[in-house]
Amino acid sequence: LALAQEEATEAKPWEAWEPPDVEMPDPNAWNLYLQAFALHDRVRAGREVEAPDAPDEPVAGEEPVEAPAPAGEPAGEPAPAMPPPEVGAGARLPNVDFGWAHELEIERLAELVDAYSPVFRTLEAAIAGETQAPPLRTYQDTEEFFPLFAQFRQAARMFAGRSRLHREEGRPLEAALDAIACLHLGADVGTQRSLIAGLVQTACQAIGEAQLRQVIPLLDATEARIAGNAMRRAMAETASLAETMAGEAAFAKAFFIETLAPAMGDAQRLEELYGDAEFARAAAGVSAEQMWEQMLPFHEQRTELAARPYWARGALSAPDNPLLERQIDILERTGLKFAFMEARLRVDLAALAAQAYRGEHGAYPAGLDALAPDYLPEVPRDPFADAALRSQYREPEGAKVLVIYSVGPDGDDDGSEDIGRSIKLDSDGDIAFVLTAE
Repeated sequence: LALAQEEATEAKPWEAWEPPDVEMPDPNAWNLYLQAFALHDRVRAGREVEAPDAPDEPVAGEEPVEAPAPAGEPAGEPAPAMPPPEVGAGARLPNVDFGWAHELEIERLAELVDAYSPVFRTLEAAIAGETQAPPLRTYQDTEEFFPLFAQFRQAARMFAGRSRLHREEGRPLEAALDAIACLHLGADVGTQRSLIAGLVQTACQAIGEAQLRQVIPLLDATEARIAGNAMRRAMAETASLAETMAGEAAFAKAFFIETLAPAMGDAQRLEELYGDAEFARAAAGVSAEQMWEQMLPFHEQRTELAARPYWARGALSAPDNPLLERQIDILERTGLKFAFMEARLRVDLAALAAQAYRGEHGAYPAGLDALAPDYLPEVPRDPFADAALRSQYREPEGAKVLVIYSVGPDGDDDGSEDIGRSIKLDSDGDIAFVLTAE
């Protein structure tokens, strides 16, 4: 009995752990985002239309965001999407999610943008400020943040819709800056440094990047330089994969202490937590002490690998521990998403520089080296190869074509054959952008 009491009162190795301090700016523009989201809901409610929550239907070019719950918990079911709006002639302006902005006639889109102009102004003030998202500390935090994550994606859709409006109105610089605003939104939500925030970051980037690619060929030299400078600032503010993984490691420890440690060794409680009886039985063989001892080096390895470029990253390994093993696939796919988005943005940045070069020299450069240092500090590196981005210059039938590309996740040069916007670990092809001038 004395021995049992001694074991029961013995300090656990995780009891001395304290979450890292997070310094909040004063004022914190995160509060402006909250005001913008509340204002958005009021504007929407004022239209007296009952509708389900904002749909998870992606705009053109947007990858659906998988929402893995912390520490490997299975993702929930996706939210249902709203039906497409009725936008026929004479119809009342619908209370539609901005994800459908690409289907609206330009006059209707202008009315929608105007209706939400107070929200745009508040979001612009938030983007201009210094932001730090509150860190995740408890499992319950994730449930509170999921609606906010959805609102960040909605804000990106709003700017994407306005970007399309400005582009079709013949205002390409405004269109480009609206697209780049989506990158700023992603950077600000990414300050939370959690895995799910990182995925929302890449989703906001994808929404804006799809619009940016459409407007780059329309920019003159001065506009391309302005957009390129704005894009470099947005990219510099973006959380890296290593920063995201370091923040996720802190949350995983907090999640373990609060939620997982009390369930270790108990198959029933683990099944309630993960919803998988077979997995719970396997995980019940791991003690809380074993889990803590094994998860620390696992997270250190994960963060260290994330700091390397994708091509030099190597495989993540885990001890014989079902709870850690199930995280490997999620983490590998997250690493690919980050690298894929990074490659696309670097290609676009080089394309902006090439567009400025063309405006000032009358033709695209024969190679990317001509862009540095006057248009770019240096030619961007390829996340998928130990080399800079590549290019091809062609003059078919009088046209002048410059193709800028990354070799993609397979690491092979496929002659600039574009892989498209959907990517997997075994995808074959390049990540390319074609600039054409008569």
